[in-house]
Amino acid sequence: MDYNNYIEQRNQLMNEAEQLIGEQKIEESEEKMNEVKQLDDNYEQAKAKQADLNALKDNEQVVNFDNKTENVKGGKEMANLDNTNYAGEQVDYKTAWAKHMMNQTLNEQEQQVFNEMNNAYTHDTGNTSTLIPETVAQGIFQKAQEQYPFLEAVKKFAVEGHLTLNKHDAVKSGDAKFYDEDTETELEENQFGTLNLTGKEISKAVQVSWKLQTMSIQNFMNFLTDELGRRVGMALGTAVINGKGDETEPEGLLTKLEAESKTPQITKYTDEITYQDVTNAISKVHSTYLNDVGIYANNATVWNQLANITDGNGRPLFIPEPSESSIGRIFGKRVFADAGVPDNYIIIGSAKDGMVFNTNRPFEIVTEQHARKRTTDMVAYSIVDSGVLDSQAFSVLKKGSGGGGKS
Repeated sequence: MDYNNYIEQRNQLMNEAEQLIGEQKIEESEEKMNEVKQLDDNYEQAKAKQADLNALKDNEQVVNFDNKTENVKGGKEMANLDNTNYAGEQVDYKTAWAKHMMNQTLNEQEQQVFNEMNNAYTHDTGNTSTLIPETVAQGIFQKAQEQYPFLEAVKKFAVEGHLTLNKHDAVKSGDAKFYDEDTETELEENQFGTLNLTGKEISKAVQVSWKLQTMSIQNFMNFLTDELGRRVGMALGTAVINGKGDETEPEGLLTKLEAESKTPQITKYTDEITYQDVTNAISKVHSTYLNDVGIYANNATVWNQLANITDGNGRPLFIPEPSESSIGRIFGKRVFADAGVPDNYIIIGSAKDGMVFNTNRPFEIVTEQHARKRTTDMVAYSIVDSGVLDSQAFSVLKKGSGGGGKS
């Protein structure tokens, strides 16, 4: 309750009570005095609530904007501030962010939560980076993964900066074996390596007309999620499979397997894939990963190659079984149509065990206004990386001459 309003109401009640006393209306005057007491109580309670609210405002939280799916040692556990109570009202950061992107004026509460989520920066220019709300980032990744199920299956981390993982390369000596009575048991000697995900920059620009920016907030969010999801998804879904692994691009699975000496995880076939090609390829996946194996190929390769494989009795190996993500099964393993896999390649393996993807820096958007063109450039930017943790979690069928090595 406003103090001036409180004093005004109190003085009015006191005047009315005094007038009633002067008119010898004692019972009515007591009722007025009780109203004064109730007004005083209400004001004191309101002051206490306001003090509690101010204390909550001063209690700052660390905020997570990453598309986190995995807890990692060294990673931060942070609170989600998408919906935060300010001045007794629910203020949605997603709405405040969308209004900023649409060049609309934010009210006081929206500006407050917007600044809080963006490290309290004052956004008074047209080209300052802003962090994408977590729910929008999740929508972008979800849209991306709809067309790239291999990307969806890969184990994901959200560790800012560099992520280093230890990986077990081999047992050089000391494997279990039989001994005679007088021979000492060998000590196991393991060979370990490291996978360093230092991060690669990814960026996508979307140009939006000022007229388009007048659409409803929900329609604008849907447009941005769809556009960035499709375009960013194409880059990410292709990179985890074909990325060069150089200073610019993350390491892709095929790049890693092709670079191995004698390419032991790759099986080559000639014009058509045979039953034996498939069994040979599956045999190269280490048995510890078999339960989570999936089969990935692009749509053309699925229907022109995999769907036509038969056994010795002419029965098809591929069993159509459309589901939310997969389209069929071979030997009980789910088959996925993945636009990131090149023509005439089939990936067989456990993406969640054999490969990792890290978001080193969450998605941001930078806006730049062009007054004469009446357009706004919205540039999405992030730092991500990927790498193969264990090659033996995968096997690849590749069209070509000659056969691949045996594991």
